[in-house]
Amino acid sequence: METIHGRNGLIDELVPGLVGLRFDGRRAEFTYLRRAPYIEIAGERGAGKTAVLKRLEAGYSQRLPLVYADLGKPDFGRPGLGAYTVDRVPNASPVTDLLYLLAHELGVKVKGFSKPMEFPRLLHGLLAITAWETTSPAELAAARARLHGMVSLPKKVPDPAAKLLAKVVGSVTAGLGVPAPLDDVVKALVEIAGEALFARGVRRDALGWWDQQTVRAGGDGLDQLCTLAMNFRARGSDRTKAQQHLAAALLEDAAAYYGWWRNQNRDPRPLMLLDNAHTELGEGFLDLLLHAQNAAAKNDRPARIVVLAASLQDAGDRPDIGSALPLLTWRERPDPASRDWLFRLKLARLTVNDIQAMLPEFQRDDGLAKLIERVSGGNARIADAFVRAAAHASSTDGGVKLEGLLDDVSLRDGRSATTGARLLEQLLPDSRALRHLIFYAPALDEPAAEHLSGRFPPDDGDGLPIAKAKKYLRATFWSDPRWPGLNGPFVRHRALRTLLIHELRTRKDEETWTALHDELRSFYAPQGFDKSASKAEYLHHTLALGDSATVIRTLHQLFDQLDAASWLKAVNLICAAPQPPAGATGRSEPDEPCLGCLGTGEDVHHVIEVLVRELWRQSAPLSVPDEERIGRIELQLLLLAGRRKSPAQAVFDAARRTWPERLRNWNQAPYLTIPAGDE
Repeated sequence: METIHGRNGLIDELVPGLVGLRFDGRRAEFTYLRRAPYIEIAGERGAGKTAVLKRLEAGYSQRLPLVYADLGKPDFGRPGLGAYTVDRVPNASPVTDLLYLLAHELGVKVKGFSKPMEFPRLLHGLLAITAWETTSPAELAAARARLHGMVSLPKKVPDPAAKLLAKVVGSVTAGLGVPAPLDDVVKALVEIAGEALFARGVRRDALGWWDQQTVRAGGDGLDQLCTLAMNFRARGSDRTKAQQHLAAALLEDAAAYYGWWRNQNRDPRPLMLLDNAHTELGEGFLDLLLHAQNAAAKNDRPARIVVLAASLQDAGDRPDIGSALPLLTWRERPDPASRDWLFRLKLARLTVNDIQAMLPEFQRDDGLAKLIERVSGGNARIADAFVRAAAHASSTDGGVKLEGLLDDVSLRDGRSATTGARLLEQLLPDSRALRHLIFYAPALDEPAAEHLSGRFPPDDGDGLPIAKAKKYLRATFWSDPRWPGLNGPFVRHRALRTLLIHELRTRKDEETWTALHDELRSFYAPQGFDKSASKAEYLHHTLALGDSATVIRTLHQLFDQLDAASWLKAVNLICAAPQPPAGATGRSEPDEPCLGCLGTGEDVHHVIEVLVRELWRQSAPLSVPDEERIGRIELQLLLLAGRRKSPAQAVFDAARRTWPERLRNWNQAPYLTIPAGDE
């Protein structure tokens, strides 16, 4: 069973307390005895949400009633099952198809349970909707009679039952879109439905429950089911209400199964794992469950199904759940609203300790774990890819070279690819968006990316307007805080930006790299090297072209023109520039005399040159703290402080104290800010 690192709070504490069971079969104390909240964990793509659900599925398999459904896939993540209904058909919807799957999976025999879970109320409703035929007012009585015959057949009447099942199989598979031959799963669920529905006691209880519903004013259970089917066909709000009744039936069936005896015995509760719950189907189905849960609470009915949903979304300020379980502040309210039953948590990013635990063969050196944590930002999928790359590289003759981890080539799924390329395919599965974002990633803000989109990608016959690229990044929640003092960059997620730029610079297309950064720096100085060319953004792209001479000359000139904090902020942004490809030759400005040397002298010019060179190298994404290099950076800041008078001298001295410390702690430009009190 795969180990999931840094998720103990969820796997070992939260879920066992909800279902009443641990992976090893030992009982756990219920956190909530009568009714528990539904749990939603959120995070960016690659945060590890699916891995957690799959770990829970594997851990609880054959221990309790369990279902995993991927609501982002047309087959619910069940290879071989046909795609769920997407067309607006009268007798099926994605929700009803999902409910059929849930009833089947939760109804599978589990060791330690005397008999499988049954869902007679739910299946009465589903079969009524599935088998209902369009009828005229004059035929309503006949339609009711047909429905009565369908659900009233005694259990041991094989011929009529076989005919009915054949009819239901045809209806269900038509709704599910399952191609011939009929899917075994669908056959099985219909057989289970038949066994449940044709037992007299079960039929009586199910119809008795429907008799108490308010699908229509008056009428018995059959009348309620008839109206349910017609409402479903009406679509719109009527269909939504019909589906609310189905969700209520699901919960009531579970509550009935866990009757007095199972409740006293503290039997483990069923677990529903819903992946990609941020989708339209996921949000709609969660709303139905929450509405049903709230209605059950108001009627003082117990709730027994534990729901854990995973959503791709911005988790905001939700509590983090990672290695430890956060304080559970959820309490059942006296007069709750539906959404009060959803407890939202944020899947925490992996820590250095979590990543170190993933590197057992590197236990003596925590530098690799710190590098992976910084580059990945704690994203589980990215961190795992780096761990695999390190393990693969350590088995080769060359050993692990940290700067080459993204370029490690391994064979997986029958094809070879670098770690960086494979990660981008996983994190940005929309190939069209990936192709464009590779070129937009170096842009420092949205206007610069807009400027780029007119020319890049080269020979683009399928242009992706920048608005769509922005929308895609927002929709997939690739966002981090903006850089200090900057309204950007365009791709704000640090790890994703690193991967995109690395892919661009390793394509052996130096001409495109040069043209792209030329285009970006011209955006900040459209008239050439004039006053606007002193902008830090211009110099950032100039350095990305490898033209350090222009950068140093301009910074020397600005040394006497800017206040100390502004000058250091410029250096911080400039030295965050990506390293150019080995063969790139940027367009350099003419080798003019340095105006700064006429003022403060050539010694300051040399100090600035060393500072920029060393800080730029130390800020490469895969660089590790180099004590000699950091020492040289500290010395240059000390020398610059000596060339300025107070209060500017105090600002440089603050940088001399704080920047080396931050660099030793694995920080880099552009995150080398000046303490506010020293500005």
